[in-house]
Amino acid sequence: MAKKHRHKFVIRRKDLGLTQQDIATAAGVTTRTVQLWEAGTHMPSLSFSQVADLCELLRCSVRDLAKDFEPKNNQTP
Repeated sequence: MAKKHRHKFVIRRKDLGLTQQDIATAAGVTTRTVQLWEAGTHMPSLSFSQVADLCELLRCSVRDLAKDFEPKNNQTP
């Protein structure tokens, strides 16, 4: 049985009522790219401007966004 894993980024997005398309539009990427981020198979590779737009949409700091993508074993309390 596959282990159910909810990425912090997915939780943040859903808590704000945003779709993958909303994220893709703000970041200037495809919805498939967002799906790969959320699946944990790819890490975002974004410009500063894209990060700023994404943080504004997600109402979070750059640091918070970065923490959303840290591997579990590297997270700090």
